[in-house]
Amino acid sequence: MISSTTKTVLTRLQAFGHGVVPNPEIPTPSFAAWDSVPAKRRAAVLVVLFETKNPITNRVELSTVLTTRAAHLSSFSGHVALPGGKADSEQETAREAARREASEEIGFPAMLPENDPIVDVARFPAYLSRNLLAVAPSIAYVPSPAQIPPLYGLPDVLPDDLDEVLRAGGEVGEVFSVPLRYFLYLHPPGSTPGAPPGRKPPVTPWYTGGDAIWGGLSWWMHHFAVRRRVNKLPGEPAHFSVWGLTARILLDVARVGYAQVPEMRHTHNIGDEALLEALVSGGYMAVPRSKRDLSFNFAKAFGRDSPLLKSRL
Repeated sequence: MISSTTKTVLTRLQAFGHGVVPNPEIPTPSFAAWDSVPAKRRAAVLVVLFETKNPITNRVELSTVLTTRAAHLSSFSGHVALPGGKADSEQETAREAARREASEEIGFPAMLPENDPIVDVARFPAYLSRNLLAVAPSIAYVPSPAQIPPLYGLPDVLPDDLDEVLRAGGEVGEVFSVPLRYFLYLHPPGSTPGAPPGRKPPVTPWYTGGDAIWGGLSWWMHHFAVRRRVNKLPGEPAHFSVWGLTARILLDVARVGYAQVPEMRHTHNIGDEALLEALVSGGYMAVPRSKRDLSFNFAKAFGRDSPLLKSRL
């Protein structure tokens, strides 16, 4: 049976997908940019939500699925990402692209014309990726027994019914999960900042943030260190690093779903709809994709003091 908290979170997310914001801190969303971008620059990711239960607190946690990109991939190998990828055609919707890619990457159930067991919750505004793609997150809820206990609040296994279908594919190295609400906090809920008397503080803090230079501008970058518990080999990092666009999307989904202001500095807008529309209007999204996309200069294209660029803060 779905918990009352989960039901409230899903209701808020669904309402947001129809333009209703949960609190004044969140601006009214737009959803037009993804469809106005050429298909070759469209991408979609799937935020898979499911319940687990903490046996210590007896609290049901709404968690999300993350993957690491396989080591042999030429781009962003080893990086943590949400399941997803580029659209196949002009006709494919963001939801269809996200579900198809998740099916190919982790064996997530493909969309069924009838009796689809997956609940389609909402689509979020599109975000701009570093390689100038419009990335549209779709949110899906998987009904499942809240029976798998997370360790230290960070579950490393999925419910039995999900475990049967989530399999690391050729593009994926590992699959893991994190409670969604944790992305709102400077420290994991239930933990104590610092260290007990006589013990050293954690080498890697849960959250760090800082400015990163991209396109001639400074952008605030989130970094969450998710403690690794399974499949760790000698010499491998002790944490999964959730950062960049993936971290921003999850923080935004959490702030909408829980109607809560994050403890850390964050971008006011959800998505980059206005910036994407400006890139389309300027003809920048119509040119063929190339490595030059990674060095695109926003300040040169729009002016460093442009209100459009300031609105991203």
